[in-house]
Parts: sequence; C-alpha cells; structure tokens
Amino acid sequence: MAGNPTGPRRPYPWHPPAGHSVELIWEGKYDDDGRRRPPSLPPFPVTLRQCEEVRPPAGGDFQNRLIWGDNKLALAALLEEFRGQIHLIYLDPPFDVGTDFHAGVALGEALPLLDQAPVAGTVAYRDRWGRGTDSYLHTLYERLLLMRELLTDDGSLYLHCDWRANSSLRILCDEVFGPEAFQREIIWRIGWVSGYKGRARNWVRNHDTILFYTKTPGRFTFNKEYLPYPPGYRRRDGSPPRGPGYPLEDTWNCSDLDRLDSIQIMSFSGEKVGYATQKNENLLARIVRVSSNEGDLVADFYCGSGTTLAVAEKLGRRWIGCDLGRYALHTTRKRLIRVQRELQQAGKPVRPFGIYTLGSAERRWWAVQRLGGAEAEVRAAVLRALGAEPLPGGGPLHGRLGQAGVAITETDVVLERNRLRELAEAAAAVGLPAVLCLAWEFAPGLPGHAAALTATLGCEVRLVPVPREILEPNCRHARFLEAGRLEVAIIWHAEAAGDTASPSSRCLPAVDVRLISFQPPLPLAPEEERNAIAERARTAPFDFIDFWAVDFDYQPESGLFRHHWQAYRTHRQRALALESTCRFVYPAPGKRHIGVKAVDLFGLETMALAEVIPPGEEAEESPAG
Repeated sequence: MAGNPTGPRRPYPWHPPAGHSVELIWEGKYDDDGRRRPPSLPPFPVTLRQCEEVRPPAGGDFQNRLIWGDNKLALAALLEEFRGQIHLIYLDPPFDVGTDFHAGVALGEALPLLDQAPVAGTVAYRDRWGRGTDSYLHTLYERLLLMRELLTDDGSLYLHCDWRANSSLRILCDEVFGPEAFQREIIWRIGWVSGYKGRARNWVRNHDTILFYTKTPGRFTFNKEYLPYPPGYRRRDGSPPRGPGYPLEDTWNCSDLDRLDSIQIMSFSGEKVGYATQKNENLLARIVRVSSNEGDLVADFYCGSGTTLAVAEKLGRRWIGCDLGRYALHTTRKRLIRVQRELQQAGKPVRPFGIYTLGSAERRWWAVQRLGGAEAEVRAAVLRALGAEPLPGGGPLHGRLGQAGVAITETDVVLERNRLRELAEAAAAVGLPAVLCLAWEFAPGLPGHAAALTATLGCEVRLVPVPREILEPNCRHARFLEAGRLEVAIIWHAEAAGDTASPSSRCLPAVDVRLISFQPPLPLAPEEERNAIAERARTAPFDFIDFWAVDFDYQPESGLFRHHWQAYRTHRQRALALESTCRFVYPAPGKRHIGVKAVDLFGLETMALAEVIPPGEEAEESPAG
C-alpha cells in the first residue's frame, strides 16, 4: 500500500475483491464496498472556452490548443471532440517531491534573475497532491484513464519520471494499459556530474526514467532511428559498414555519439526560457519523430515551458498542451509565438493556436466537491483565505478587512460595470473609505471604471481577483493581489492605406498603440512587499511588463482576444518595444474597440480597452485604460 491513510482504519478499507491479481493499492482507489472508483468528474458538462487566438498569416486550418487549467477537467472536455484522435502523449508530471517550484524572473532589461520567492506569482508549479504519495498516484491514475481514451488505437504514451516514483508508475501504467502494452523503460542519462552530486557517498544518481507504453500492444507508430557511424568506421573484417548506423537503444546519452545532455546542466544554452524543469528540445524531438508522423496530433498535459509543443510545431505535428500554472502558460505562449515567427521567416508552414480556459467549471466543481455548492460557503472560504472578518446579513458587502469593506461575487459571475457601481455605492453609503471587490473574472476595461468611481464617490474601489490557488487541495497560502492597471494611447498615422486595401478603407488612416503607464498587480499583504513593488513601478513601470499584445478589432461581447501584434522579452533579449508597429487599417469606417493585453513578469494579465473612431469621422480619441 502506498502512503499512510489518516483517520481510523476500517476493515479492508481499500482492498480489491477476492480473486484479483497483485496490484498497487492506495487510499481512494476503491470505495467502501470494494468497487473501483472511476475518475471523479463534475456532474455538469465541462467545455473549453477560447480566450485568445494567435493566427499568423496563411496559418493552417487546424487550430492547436493551449489550455490553462486542471488537466483532468481539460481531458474530460476534450473527449467529445478528440476521443481516439491523439497519436502521441508525452507526460512530465512533477516528481512527487513534496515542494513548490519557483521560477526565476528578470526585472526589466536586467539580465540577472531574481529568485526572491515568494514574490507574487513566481511559483512555477506547486505540490498539489494533498496527502503525499496516495494522492499523487490517484491523481495520475485518473488522468491516465482519460488519456487512454484520447489515444488512437496505434497511439503511444511516454511518461517521464525519476527514482521517486518510477516503480509505482510502472505498475500504475500496467494497470491502465495492460502489462502487455509496456514497450520499454528508457534510461536517460542527464549528463556530466559536477558539484554536490559528485560528493555523494553512494553511486552517483544521474538519470531519469521514461516509460514507453502503447494503447495496442502490437500496433503502434515507430520510425526507427539510428546513430551514424563515426568517420572511418570499419567492420571487424575491415569492410565498410552496412546500414544507416547503430540502432538506438533504450539507454540514451550514454556515449559521445548520442549527446542528449540535460539543458539544466548547460549554462549557456540558447533554448533556456528560465523554467525550472525545462527539458531540452533534442530529447523531445527524438520521441516525437519516432512515435508520430507529420500531421499527427501530439499532446502534453503537463506542458510546463512548452518544449513538447514547440518541437511538435517545428516538426509539422498538430498539438494540444495543458498546464495549471499561470507562469507556465505565459512562458509557453511566448515560446510558441517565437517558433511561429521563426518558421514564417524560414518559409515553412505554421498553424494557428488558441488559448483556452475551463471557464467557471473548475471553481464550480470545487464549490460542489469541497463546499456543497452553496455560495455562502464559497464566500466564507474566500473570506477565511483573505483573513477578513465576515459581516452578518445578506447585504452586498460580505466582510471587512481593516477599514475596507469586502464584496465577493458568485462563482459563475463576471464582474461588470453596473455591479461594480452597486458595490462601490453600498460601501460609500456606510462611510467606508475603501472597498475590495473580489471576483473570479472581471469585464475588460474595469480598472479604468474603478478609478472613475473612486474619484466620484470618494471611496477607493479596489479590484482583487480571487486567486485560483484557493481551489487546490494542498493550498497552504492563497496570495491575493490587487488588479493592475494599464493605460495606452492610440496613434493615427497620417498616410492612408495603400492600393492593396479594400475600396472602403483606402481613405482610412493606419493605427498603432503606445503604452503610457502601467501599475502591476500588487499584493494586499505584506505591506512591505507591496510598497517595494509600488515604488519600483512608480519609477520604472514598464520593467514589470514581460509581454504585451494588441487586438485592433476586439469584440468585448465575445471575450476572444485575437493577436494582431505582440512584443515580448526573452531570456537573452531584454529590451521591450513600447509602441506597436502594425499600422493596422480597418476594412471599413465605424466605431471599433482596441484591446491591449499586458502580461507581467509573474504571468499576471492586465488589459486595457479603448473605443476608437478613425479621425475624419469624429474627433481623435483620448488615452484609454
């Protein structure tokens, strides 16, 4: 049995029915009657909601998908469209190490990385297992069952692990896929040994394990690869070599002919994106080339820094990626945009990709599972995490934090302007100097409206997103951050569109966007950290922006942000353009909206919305936020 259960032991608490073969048992696998539990899923439909589209010119028909959220719910949402459609799945889940991993971040154009955890949002991924190895195994078991449903009949799965869990995961995969579906246990030597590893009074630990399973034991894609013979190689009898080379074995990076050193020990690798567990592209390229063909669908449901997806794009595969971490999503988005640009410059085909969320499904499921689905219980849980004092009664204000009122919207509600005004007026009516408006989602452009209400009512209106970390079963500390604010200026270029434009747009000026000011999301506490970030933001606000993009024809009612232009910092190139160079021309006259999305160096998003009318129809617009 894995792990130690908590609470009193019942007779045969997780024991399978008599007659079962030897298997791995953990708490939660069987119910009290000895029946194996299926994956625990919401009692309501789970669908993906697209929030961004990155579509390069001449992009392909298939839109790749990058999903932010719990991968179990994402897998369930994908089943309707992609059951039996994925050819290859690579998994590199956290290795059950019992700790959170923090990502180093660079501020502005500075090259040194700041590893000052816990700074707002720097957690790359968390130990989410809740009760150690039991919940780790159950978490992966549920997801592997769903992944098997998504694989094609000739599909393959590669599971990357290390000494902490490889023995348990081998048995787990035998149960999900069948022991006959096991193909190989690949040993990947990490690279040369230096530093503390070499001082161990034991055999030096220097490899990871990659378990290779297929859905159908005798039917799977395998494009055999070879290592080329060294120059001057001759057979024992002196004759020249025959064949393409040495066939690859299941031990990798174990000779000078097969160099697959981990990117983590290569200090100056150009691939590095500043992500703690990043894997090198040549490792993933080998797996993708061998176990899929061009045009096949490749998936990584713990995509991290996006290596699998970047390799799949470069090798002409379609892809689906998912990760729970905000920083992982941000890192992967930048990386894939860069890959798109490189492929376009090389004249190679490229596919668009969309960013998807699970909408309100995650938090609704959390409310049902953990709190019985009652909104009052949800508000109470959020107030406890915030450290606020609850207020009695059923009014619009639900608590107090110091001298500020606290209002919390429902789990499936997007906070809009009218509701925000009601909350602000309620706080002002009872003489509160400030109100914290907590919501799971905010309508675009709401920070500017909050500033206007503050000026009008004399009550400071502060927007605070409910942190999604509160949903995690092992959440030790939920960090609340006040929403940031972005202000932009709209620039109209005097020259009209060229002859290639449509007849109705030839007299319209081209448009661009300039960043004017940025207030990054600020932690509510501790005050010392909040003040330090705010002070730096006053002197160098754009140092906090790591990426920004413009949708010149944003449709607020749809909520879909279509990228027309982006600028971003990379691990090596730290300078950031503060003015777009798109010279976008509208196809016809009329009122439009421009959406501008900025992502700070912690992966937190801030959006500005501007309503514009091209000059000549009405007066030029003023700066917007």
